Amino acid sequence: MSDEGIGPDADDVWPDGPFEAVLMAIVGTTIFLMMAITFVDVAGRYLFNAPIPGGFELIEFLMPLSIFAGLPIITRHRTHIVVSIFDRWFRGGIGEMRRLVVDGGSLAVVAFIAERMWSQGDGLAEAQIESGYLEWPVAPAAYAISVLSVVTCVVLVLMLVHDVKTMLARRA
Repeated sequence: MSDEGIGPDADDVWPDGPFEAVLMAIVGTTIFLMMAITFVDVAGRYLFNAPIPGGFELIEFLMPLSIFAGLPIITRHRTHIVVSIFDRWFRGGIGEMRRLVVDGGSLAVVAFIAERMWSQGDGLAEAQIESGYLEWPVAPAAYAISVLSVVTCVVLVLMLVHDVKTMLARRA
């Protein structure tokens, strides 16, 4: 169990391994690229009056990739930003039930995002929508968000199963 007994240790749900390392590499690489592109773009714009052509679009493609690649990891480790003003009233069995409800709600929302983004990707692919300056197809970005959302859904399902098993074992 974690420090406060509010959820499983990350390794109880999904052990560290190459899959998480790949996701972390994607997050690190995309954040570094966004930083480098922004730095070079600003320096080029103000020092040489020559910004990176399509720099803004590059960042538009990288930003959701970094967010949705990090979401399964953040979910697994339960390191989301939380408001804990009511936590003292949610201890023991009530806290366990609250966690199940929150994780179940999160699963529903992320599954909805996955479905909508896949549908959006289909529409973008069918219409052959491209970005404005770079003229890159936009559909692959929507599909990537959808797939990464499904990965987060899998993590949430594993967490829910683990939590239910833990609750049942405690009550037995």
